Amino acid sequence: MDMIPESKRKRYPGHYPGQVVSVSDPAGMMRVRVRAMPLFKDLPDSALPWAEYLLPVGARPGNGIFVPVKVGDWVWIDFPYQGDSRRPRIVGAMHYCPGGVPNLPHEAFSGPGAHQHERCAFESSPAPVGYHDGAVVVDENGVLLEIGADGSVRATNKASGSAIEICADGSITIHSGGDINMCAAGNIKFVATRIDWN
Repeated sequence: MDMIPESKRKRYPGHYPGQVVSVSDPAGMMRVRVRAMPLFKDLPDSALPWAEYLLPVGARPGNGIFVPVKVGDWVWIDFPYQGDSRRPRIVGAMHYCPGGVPNLPHEAFSGPGAHQHERCAFESSPAPVGYHDGAVVVDENGVLLEIGADGSVRATNKASGSAIEICADGSITIHSGGDINMCAAGNIKFVATRIDWN
């Protein structure tokens, strides 16, 4: 039992770096355990408090955006309930550069690990993304989403190379690393000045 009176409990304002050590919340509430440095550096993992997420606006039961952390991730946490260390909250990911390389999708900064998009001979190549040029990049679970500063949008399955791209000039490219299947409950209509079948 916690015998420390609330008036005597030490409070922790501000933000602290921490590393995720567990995502297996026994209560099924999607909380995670984070080792906040230097506050919890000597505690065993089993003694660490469960941290909640600071979610984007619009989160509600059955709706919203959720990007989970993984064990080993470095995050920023705070203690929003009057600095109570028993109730941490993840407020963001840490920006750091192991080995001098940013811990970001390589497509965001033209890094050496940027995905090389596959295209057929008659398909236009994607516009290259420059260093910190305003592109929004999401790379999760093998799916790459790129929103270019020029208004282009590209979604790619990295393993197969399949992609759908809306280019800045309004053209659309559909590239499949496998079959393309179409099914419609109604009609399928093609209207164009020319249709080429190769």
